[in-house]
Amino acid sequence: MSNSSESELIAAKEARERFEEAVHMQAVEENPFTAEDYALFAQFDRDGISDDEQRARIIAELTGNASHFTDK
Repeated sequence: MSNSSESELIAAKEARERFEEAVHMQAVEENPFTAEDYALFAQFDRDGISDDEQRARIIAELTGNASHFTDK
């Protein structure tokens, strides 16, 4: 395995661990992830959206500025 693909696997594992921790913390705070939340993050993964872009899109959705990110 090349160093590049090994580092990509490590980064993916770390991202998954952060996601699982976030899901756990949401549950602890009595605000568990919904099916829609899981679908949103699955879409982010499929689209290869960076953490910063994900954050920006979520904030835009919460503040009513989500139209900025639509492709249509």
